[in-house]
Amino acid sequence: MQLLDIDLISQGPYTWPYDGVTEQDKRQAKLTGITQAVQVRAVTAHSYEIIGDPKPWFLAQAMQLQQVPVVYLDDLDEQEIAEVGRPASTHSSILEQAARIASLLPRYKSKAALGRAHNMTRAQVCNLVRIHKIPDKVKQVIAAHPDKIAMGHAKVIAGLPEPEQVQLANAIIQNRCLSMLPRRRGGS
Repeated sequence: MQLLDIDLISQGPYTWPYDGVTEQDKRQAKLTGITQAVQVRAVTAHSYEIIGDPKPWFLAQAMQLQQVPVVYLDDLDEQEIAEVGRPASTHSSILEQAARIASLLPRYKSKAALGRAHNMTRAQVCNLVRIHKIPDKVKQVIAAHPDKIAMGHAKVIAGLPEPEQVQLANAIIQNRCLSMLPRRRGGS
């Protein structure tokens, strides 16, 4: 990740729609700084276009910064650029995301490199690869209940032995998984 002058960056055909920076976004950025990089590709020697989420770029402007952290995606082909540039709200199910990341992995030197190219952490890539490797019968349970089993559930399921995977998936679907957790004591 490097810093790039915000004046050299513009929106392009693969920039996600963005509603604008909220006051909450500004407060958070004042506390932690801009923690997400803008994904860009070179248009000319001194101009870059945003691929994917433009929020960090807009946030840097709102905070009157001169530079923003960037990740360069110049080594991706058009199909990969189009995939990264697809808005998050249109991304596919957990299993489809896992299959896509697992299929892209051989093109990259490491899981971290794949993550950087697709604005994900290495841990997120590892979790999706693990989810992709779960047995088909567990995948069928997850696929049949996309509104009940979220990414957080799926990564926990993937870390268990196969018999327990099915058991936990069914418990989540039936909303029984909370009874498996220890109760908190004290007030809110």
